[in-house]
Amino acid sequence: MHINIYLIITEKLFPTRNKYTTSSVEKLCNILNNNNISTSVLKVSKPDTEDLNADILKEVKLEKTGIENIDKFLSVISLEHISNIKKHISCYEKIANSGKDYNLILEDDILITKDYEENILHMINDCLELHINDWDILFCCISTQGTPLANNILSDVYDMYNTLPAKSAYFIKNSIASQLISYIEKLQYSMRGLLNRFIIENKNKFKFKMYNKHTILEGSKIGLFPTTINNNNILFQNTDYMNLMKLLNSKPLTLVEYDKAKTIVNNLSQLQSPDVYHIMGIICHKINNHKEALEFFEKALKITKEKNGLISKNSELLNNTINLFQILQDDDIQLFQKKTSKWINSY
Repeated sequence: MHINIYLIITEKLFPTRNKYTTSSVEKLCNILNNNNISTSVLKVSKPDTEDLNADILKEVKLEKTGIENIDKFLSVISLEHISNIKKHISCYEKIANSGKDYNLILEDDILITKDYEENILHMINDCLELHINDWDILFCCISTQGTPLANNILSDVYDMYNTLPAKSAYFIKNSIASQLISYIEKLQYSMRGLLNRFIIENKNKFKFKMYNKHTILEGSKIGLFPTTINNNNILFQNTDYMNLMKLLNSKPLTLVEYDKAKTIVNNLSQLQSPDVYHIMGIICHKINNHKEALEFFEKALKITKEKNGLISKNSELLNNTINLFQILQDDDIQLFQKKTSKWINSY
């Protein structure tokens, strides 16, 4: 067996991610090669945002479908989104021309840890040999962790998730790659949004599956890297972060929840994740601790910039910071308490 690996990279970000990405790809290839599976790795880096004409944004046509789980992805599309979409299309074109079915697309924020190396080998044996006819796209970056291996090797993506939570690693067959090319050239959503719509509209035509064990993680969903495309970012693969989100949504949100949140943030300090500090800032704001909230927001912005994350006019972190500055300019606390907040967040 031979697996073609297509590694989508962003040149300006790769220096900060190279250590983790290169290590993870080498680790994956070693696992496969040591089990008599040959591999080839092709880097796909074009087009980058610098290669695109801004006029391409005029081709974006946002449209509502009336289907909630599709329309959730309607948002402003940036050159970063379009660059990512066109890199995936480039992979599909190469796969369609190759005529091969063993193709793995990876993005440059993937992470392979020692904990899941054995799961990867199980996945290869189960899904690329025993169950090769049971999927058209096999997502490796999401899972149904906890399902007994012998009972349910593969699960339908849409049965587990209402919307596609990640697309940083997936196997794709030649036949479906050729169909995705024309479908995805319509610039309506982010790449994840386009795949999400394709899955929903074609779930009776193709088999969209995921393995029942964790295999390949996504660095930007753990908190290792900030998002470089989206206006906000949920670290759904980070248990501590998800507990922080639960505290944020507590009703009422009191000093008890605040103290628990501070403990979580301290435990996650080694990650230096702007997404963690952003959520902590919102928690501080909600208990009227605005100065500390601003400190967390400013720290999150500083780290986002240092790690080459996305800071755009639509960034929730940036907008929340601006709104908080406006609030703190009001010296009269009583006046502020009566004032309607412009607070922006979708959490």
